[in-house]
Amino acid sequence: MDNNIDLEIIEIIKDKLEEIINKSSGINNREREIIKYRYGLKDNRPVQIRELAKIFNTSPKKMKEEVDLLEKKIFNILKRYI
Repeated sequence: MDNNIDLEIIEIIKDKLEEIINKSSGINNREREIIKYRYGLKDNRPVQIRELAKIFNTSPKKMKEEVDLLEKKIFNILKRYI
């Protein structure tokens, strides 16, 4: 597959993910921000758990737990759109 096509597809997926996240009433603002950082929707660069913990002023362990729960929540929301 052409590399430019791959990049176009990735951008489409990221745009759709952000649209779903922004429209979902089951996700609060903090969760939206975590998702955007974690999946590179904010700066086109995914952020690691340790960095997220610093940004959100919590321990890496607590952030990992929060991200794990949030990912499950997001995947359940995405299932409704697929």
